[in-house]
Amino acid sequence: MQGRHFRSSTRRRTAHLGDHGESPRLGERVLASAIPVYVAVSSAHRAAGLREIPLEGLKEEAWIRPPGGEDGSLSAFWQAARKAGFTPRIQFDVPSGGGRQLVGSGRAVQLVEPTSHGGPGVAVVPLAGEPLRMHLTLWWHRRRMSAEQADRLFEVILGTYSTFAMESPVFQPRWSRHPTACLTAPRDDEQHSHRPASTPRCVEGSTTAIPPRRRSA
Repeated sequence: MQGRHFRSSTRRRTAHLGDHGESPRLGERVLASAIPVYVAVSSAHRAAGLREIPLEGLKEEAWIRPPGGEDGSLSAFWQAARKAGFTPRIQFDVPSGGGRQLVGSGRAVQLVEPTSHGGPGVAVVPLAGEPLRMHLTLWWHRRRMSAEQADRLFEVILGTYSTFAMESPVFQPRWSRHPTACLTAPRDDEQHSHRPASTPRCVEGSTTAIPPRRRSA
C-alpha cells in the first residue's frame, strides 16, 4: 500500500484511506518527502500565468474541500491558511480526483499534487514558500510480500514517481533543483520500522505537512 501525509509548513494516489498505526505486520518505507502541494486554478485565473502565488493571494477564492480528515489534508490546509491570515471559504466537496469542471469554470480552486497536469481549462500553479507539503510512504503486509519483493516494488514506484515529476512542466524545475529534498532512499532500518506513518521525516523549513494515503501492494 502507498500512503501520503500532508503537512502545513509545520508538516497523494490510487489509494484507500486509513491509518495503520504501529502494526508489526506492516513494513514501512518513505518513498518521497517534502513534496510541495500546488493549487489548480482556471486557465483564465490571474494566477494561471504566474511562476507561483502566495496562499494569501487566494484568500477570496471559493475552495474545493481537500480529500478528508483521514490523511490530514483538511486540518493541514486550515492551519496553513490561518498562518497566511485568512479562513478558507470551502464551498464544494467532490470525490477524490474530481473538481476539474468546477476549477475550469472558475467557480473554485483546489489543492493538487505537483505532478497533476490539470486538464483542459485548468492551470497548476506552485504555492510560494511551499506552505503545504506532503510525503509518500510505502506500506506492505509482511505476510503477503517478502523483503526482496518490497525492495523491487519500492524501486518501481520511486522510478515511476520520478518520471511523473520530470514530465510535469511546473514540478520538473523544483524536482530537478532539489531531488534529494524529495526522495528518501530505502534503508534497512526503515524496512523494519514500526513507527506510525505520521512521523515526519526529512522535512525542511517551516511548512504544514499532510499525513498519508495508502494503496494496497
